[in-house]
Amino acid sequence: VAARIKERCAERDELVEKLETEKRKEFILSVEEIRAFLYKLKNGKDDNYLYRRGLINIFVKEIYLYDDRMTIFFHGSDKPIVVTDILLENAEEFFAGSECSYKKEVVSPNAHNSNIFQT
Repeated sequence: VAARIKERCAERDELVEKLETEKRKEFILSVEEIRAFLYKLKNGKDDNYLYRRGLINIFVKEIYLYDDRMTIFFHGSDKPIVVTDILLENAEEFFAGSECSYKKEVVSPNAHNSNIFQT
């Protein structure tokens, strides 16, 4: 009985140590920090590559490319957004006359191939 009690005390000490380790990992943001972050998102420059990349990292979970469509999964939602080739053609037409770097990022997938990009 004494051995089991000693064993349980050791388990408890180990669990308490693990709990303290997890508590140190906790990250709490203040209201001001959240406001500053949202302000930066709102006022970012869409011609800035790092800003656009940051938006993608924040909101986009996965992108699946197919021959005829692109499926996007966003963080916080299990419902995919399907972008068809008609929408992609409209986007290409929209950016055709501009010097914007968005058009450089439009990629056509290979036949019979789907690619997954995870952020």
